[in-house]
Amino acid sequence: MASSEQLAQAARHALEDWHGRKTPITPSVNVAVFDRSGVIAHRGWGEFQRDGRRPQLDTIYRIASMSKSFLVAAVLLLEERGLVDTHAPVSRYVPEFRNYVDAFGVSVPVTVQHLMSNSSGLPEDNAWGDSQLGMSRAELARLVSEGLRFAAIPGTLYQYSNLGFAVLGMIIERVTGRLLPEVVEAELLAPVGLRHTHYDYADFPGEGEPGAGIAYGFTSFDRGTTWVRRPFGRAGALGCVGSMYSILPDIARWCGWLSRAFSPDDGDDAVLSRAARRRMQIGHTAIHDDDRVERPTLADAGYGLGLVVEIDRELGRLVQHSGGLPGFSSNMRWHPDSGIGVVVFTNTNGMPTREWTYEILADTMRAADVPAQRIPLWPETTSAARSIDAVLCAGGSLRECAEVFTDNVFSDIPLDQRDNAIRALIAHQGGLVSAPDAGDLASRVLWAPSAAGVCWRVPCRGGDLHVRIELTEVHHPRVQRVVVELPPAAEHAGGS
Repeated sequence: MASSEQLAQAARHALEDWHGRKTPITPSVNVAVFDRSGVIAHRGWGEFQRDGRRPQLDTIYRIASMSKSFLVAAVLLLEERGLVDTHAPVSRYVPEFRNYVDAFGVSVPVTVQHLMSNSSGLPEDNAWGDSQLGMSRAELARLVSEGLRFAAIPGTLYQYSNLGFAVLGMIIERVTGRLLPEVVEAELLAPVGLRHTHYDYADFPGEGEPGAGIAYGFTSFDRGTTWVRRPFGRAGALGCVGSMYSILPDIARWCGWLSRAFSPDDGDDAVLSRAARRRMQIGHTAIHDDDRVERPTLADAGYGLGLVVEIDRELGRLVQHSGGLPGFSSNMRWHPDSGIGVVVFTNTNGMPTREWTYEILADTMRAADVPAQRIPLWPETTSAARSIDAVLCAGGSLRECAEVFTDNVFSDIPLDQRDNAIRALIAHQGGLVSAPDAGDLASRVLWAPSAAGVCWRVPCRGGDLHVRIELTEVHHPRVQRVVVELPPAAEHAGGS
């Protein structure tokens, strides 16, 4: 992986290259690339109030549904303090909330976790929800007491429910006796160090606390020929789901704090435990995402807790969330293993910010040679790999390292058949190179699925062989599976 300066240079180049490829129809775009230390590259384009001023690093934008991760973190914080059980029915905290009842009259409880993971059974409500952020608490309580309609059995289907997240806000206020913005800002934002993130534009004096201005929201109905300014509105009972305003450095700090839950070098559990933060960034509800068609590297996607989790075949685990309101589009995205991420703010709606952050992050990670994941191997995995590799590189028999294998290995495929198959593969690849030319095993490791397995290459004159091993989970692990094969490309080319 590149040095800090090389990473920053890669990020700057990624921003410039991205901007050179794009002509977004928006008054302004404000972008930052960050690592766990903070912002490492920034560019702002356009005019954030359409008055000639370019957005600065500290220009304030509305972040819309990016607010949801803050809401969820507050719920988890209260759980760690013993005030909320996220696996309990919502009705324990909001008695007027009615459970789902199936066709046979059986009540199926909706849990707090269901609300956080968008699996409550409440239907999608984005079109309506965007206009309800100022709803009064009395009106929200009335809607809930009348009974909400379900479109699926709780826990069975991903549906993005803003109203469900608003009920989380009700829970926070009822168990604490305080208004939600007060709880989040005092118990979460201030301790984490987010000094320029608030729920209401009125909380920012004048041009904003950093003095870099507040972006106005605009909508165009003629592809940017004319623009209509959108009012900010005030935060009400649904403000917790999408009313927040922030700056790029604050969001970079937030994402870095969340990603540090995966860092082996950071044991900070002071504000919210690493376990709770990891729980937010693990998929709980499967998302059937159309992006799989447009982005072939997207292997899987799910909704975590207030965040979207993606498994990318090239980049590994990615975490992200978008924000969209009339007049604003945004996305924050990061690679939890390295802590590298991207934030994009714009001040018009309908921008593909989710795609943009992926493109910039992917370009940065490729240029800086950032691995998809760092997996520390068990010492036994490394030792077994070295024993097997020494035998293979010398053209010997697996009998010479039989002590590293479990009993099933040579009963699944007899030893002589394994040895003969390996010799045939070596011959197919033109014979082994000399030991000095092969190099150390560490330089030939390709990937590892977990601490208990590894894949590496054995150099031959006409190409490589790939070797994979898997160890057992017992106290003294041994190799339960070993595979020696042609690389996928060579295997495909050789067969027809």
